[in-house]
Amino acid sequence: KTSNWLTMNDFKIANLSGNKAKKFINFLSKNKKQKILFASHAFADAPHYAGKFIFKDYFEQFIETLNFANKDDQNLWIFKIHPNSRIFNERKIFKKQFVNSKKKNILLCPPNVPIQKLIDICDVIVTGRGSIGMDSAAQGKKVIIAGSAPYSDLEIAFQPKSKKEYFNFLRRIQIIKNDKSVTEIKKISKQ
Repeated sequence: KTSNWLTMNDFKIANLSGNKAKKFINFLSKNKKQKILFASHAFADAPHYAGKFIFKDYFEQFIETLNFANKDDQNLWIFKIHPNSRIFNERKIFKKQFVNSKKKNILLCPPNVPIQKLIDICDVIVTGRGSIGMDSAAQGKKVIIAGSAPYSDLEIAFQPKSKKEYFNFLRRIQIIKNDKSVTEIKKISKQ
């Protein structure tokens, strides 16, 4: 159903730009709150193909993280649709979830906002197991992943072992943002 199976093609799509994208980036730049980017996976992807994933699927991670963000007034949350979310009407499903989330601290990222600009502006990146986690960590950003990834166990991302630990990381996101090692954060989050 899609000819776009490669991350390289997704990266090209994710880095298109336009007027709306520039305005969005400008708005984010001026906002003083800590910014958390939730980089969604395509919901149709198989979440358990590469090992353990703490949620049933990528949609469940998205919904539960969005519900968590609805209770968090301290941070600015940016939810970005995966660039390959074209099949099965995923964009419409993703956007529909924001009807109930009219909080000022939760933003649906417009299409064609360059992912590199989002990484530059955001303090913490949350994803399932996507390559954005490795890209962000390589740039010194704090990353939380919800499952096994090619960069697991390299001490560059926080990889909780359960949903409870995942949400504990999100509750203590300010600690994660500070310049502490992944090992130190893991110890703190279990307290």
